[in-house]
Amino acid sequence: MAGPGNTSFGAYPWQAYLRNTTNVFAGSGVLISPYYVITAAHKVYLNMNTPTAVTVLMGVWDPSNLVNVQSSTVARISVHPTFVASTLIDDIAVLQLTQPIVLGIFNNINTICLSTTGTSYVGQSCVVSGWGQTAFTIFDAPTTPQKQVFVTITDYTTCRASFAMANLLGTNVDTYLDPNGEICAGGQSMLDACTQDGGSPLVCPSSTGTYSVAGLVIWGKNCGLTGVYGVYVNVPYYYDWIVSQMTTT
Repeated sequence: MAGPGNTSFGAYPWQAYLRNTTNVFAGSGVLISPYYVITAAHKVYLNMNTPTAVTVLMGVWDPSNLVNVQSSTVARISVHPTFVASTLIDDIAVLQLTQPIVLGIFNNINTICLSTTGTSYVGQSCVVSGWGQTAFTIFDAPTTPQKQVFVTITDYTTCRASFAMANLLGTNVDTYLDPNGEICAGGQSMLDACTQDGGSPLVCPSSTGTYSVAGLVIWGKNCGLTGVYGVYVNVPYYYDWIVSQMTTT
């Protein structure tokens, strides 16, 4: 997370910490029910046939000191059927846990709301949290403790114009940027997600104070550059597909 500060313990109780057999920190996700986590497909698609190699930890704040943490291996990885690894289009996956996360034991573990198809957060200030690198060339993930940064969700036209610049994606912009399945946020200096933040939740508050998950970190160009946005899964766009994968009550 390239940006301003540490979170307080339990601030984002829905954030999942992912491990696999080759990485003690393999990315993030978000708990949407006791049995299900959503994440970026690029973090888990190589384990589709070996899902139990992936472990989800809930309640992590300081990765070096796991207090009030629950964990489960993954029983099934459902990657979006039109996910493209080379371009990160439709970069979303649903993880079904082997053991449900038990809510109510620890107040630093909870689920988050899903927004239905068509929900737009353009113009809203939202927050992304995670344990990713603090800068593009500083390999310090997972950070201790969890970091957070507030970013404003921008409209697609503005985002596309930025990435269409020759020093970014240029004429390849429409290969890598999806007007439906992705949203963009940030664009301010050193206020951004960064490398290894993939799958981290971008969450937005409602007028009642509850939070909904608007996005999941996918990619960016460098980290925290002025006028260059972070690209996120547009979670509401995939609402129906997510629900269709949730077969265990």
